[in-house]
Amino acid sequence: MTLSIKKYDPSYIDGKLDKNQAMKDCYNGFTTRQAPSVITDENLKKLAKILQRNCVYSNVIWKDNHRSTDNAILSNIDLLVFDIDDTLSLEDVHSNLKVKAMTLTTTSHTEEHHKFRVIIPLQQQVSFKDDIEYIEFLKLLNTELFNNLADKACLEPARAYITTDKAQYKLNYVAESLDPLPYLEMAKQKAFGKRLQFIDFQPSLNTRKPTIEEVKNYNKTQEIASEFSAGNNYEPVYRILGIGKIAGLSNEECAKLIMSYNLGNEYSSKNSLIRKAKLYDKMAS
Repeated sequence: MTLSIKKYDPSYIDGKLDKNQAMKDCYNGFTTRQAPSVITDENLKKLAKILQRNCVYSNVIWKDNHRSTDNAILSNIDLLVFDIDDTLSLEDVHSNLKVKAMTLTTTSHTEEHHKFRVIIPLQQQVSFKDDIEYIEFLKLLNTELFNNLADKACLEPARAYITTDKAQYKLNYVAESLDPLPYLEMAKQKAFGKRLQFIDFQPSLNTRKPTIEEVKNYNKTQEIASEFSAGNNYEPVYRILGIGKIAGLSNEECAKLIMSYNLGNEYSSKNSLIRKAKLYDKMAS
């Protein structure tokens, strides 16, 4: 069981852990940590001990130990993490989940508001072509295992999770671990369909390069933009970036196109959006 992990020095505001500062401190310098690979209850307890400390962790390894979507190494993944934010109780998960798992409470968990991570070891390592395939895989499992109630904002490869030495773990003591292969095959099919959406737009035969505003006013662009909603902008953003690239906009112009929608902090960084526009070329190939 493989993890990216980095310890942080906790700081506090009004007696509460400054989680934002901890996450800022943990963008670089991760180390790869191997928990025992044999999936037993005893080895899950050993994994819990690794995570019962002031650290940020992920099931994904990143190039140069720098956490970002572009750096995600989506191969040989043998562990999944789902975030539950007051949509299910610990009892719900431990009573209903039919595969081996462990829960780990978060810094904001209380008896009244259950907030925790579900850590699920896989029967074998799996690899993904790109982040589209990875996200589709997690979405399928979110539906299958949690009735779509795990936090959808966490279903992306740059996600990392903060924990402290106060985190409490619990095993569900189910014998069978999760077989990822059936879900991987379905995810490959869904991802193929998603990639087709990047290239289903045929620009005008007019040889003049369109402006950003003209691309924004294309019927197809407006249709996709109508899907924007709080916390669910990932796929529409990439699809609009794809339209911009097909229409002939530069990476910088594509970034300005997305920024014109005023979607908030996540999509207000030009450099980050330029990287996403470059990533389109890889996903469309």
